[in-house]
Amino acid sequence: MGRSHSEAGRSESRAGRECPICEGPAADVLHTQRFVLPEDHPLGDGYDVVCCCGCGFVYADTSATQEDYDAFYARHSKYEDNVTSTGGGGTSWDAERMVQMGQDLARLIPDKAARIVDVGCANGGMLASLKGLGYGQLCGIDPSPACANYVRMHHGIEAYAGSLTQLPAEAGPADAVLLSHVLEHVRDLQPALAAVRAIMKPGAVLYVEVPDASRYHEFLFAPFQDFNTEHINHFSTQSLANLLAASGFRLTASGRRIVASSPTMPYPAIYVVGVFQDDPQAPPRGS
Repeated sequence: MGRSHSEAGRSESRAGRECPICEGPAADVLHTQRFVLPEDHPLGDGYDVVCCCGCGFVYADTSATQEDYDAFYARHSKYEDNVTSTGGGGTSWDAERMVQMGQDLARLIPDKAARIVDVGCANGGMLASLKGLGYGQLCGIDPSPACANYVRMHHGIEAYAGSLTQLPAEAGPADAVLLSHVLEHVRDLQPALAAVRAIMKPGAVLYVEVPDASRYHEFLFAPFQDFNTEHINHFSTQSLANLLAASGFRLTASGRRIVASSPTMPYPAIYVVGVFQDDPQAPPRGS
């Protein structure tokens, strides 16, 4: 998403949270978002939505720490319930999406012996789809211990409780890492991708999919769904490409999708594919 200093109602200031892509400290305040939450909710009742003055990335200037988000997803995951959540393939419409995703990923990662790690795997719908296509070296990681246990028990796939900041060593070395609808939830993006690099082989593939902020206006529910306590990064294809480049990945592909968050609620998504460049002279910032 871009920015304009001339638009009325915007004020440039030093953000409490530096830009998670370019690390710039100055941002235009676009909107102040407030929530009505339970008293013990760990993520706070609001934040400013800001636009980085350096690179144009739009994000939430939240005061919550990465540790707060990690604890929240470990203890309050909505993805444990296959009936109401997405990503587990528990409903017919979600299962159809997982099958399509598996087929798309198979074209990107044709080697059936590849070690594929799905970080933020929820109840393992994407992993199950890949298993059905003949992939045998699969691993799931999710902050929720219940989700990791579900993947092991119901799909017979290796899985661990963990987060991007606490990836289990057993996950690597990986030939491919999947981050599907994960990075919009992550406060510290560059350290997170540095941790991902640590479990990847040189030349390994990174697949990232996130909501497409550049198309929020085309979908009735997208702005209401994506400005919440959990979605704190609002990517365009350009900002996502900037993040991968800053984190040591060479962009090889990108595209758009329409994702169903329910049978009647589509929303826009983008994806990028990057290759891990093993260049010791250019370590990723945040590592």
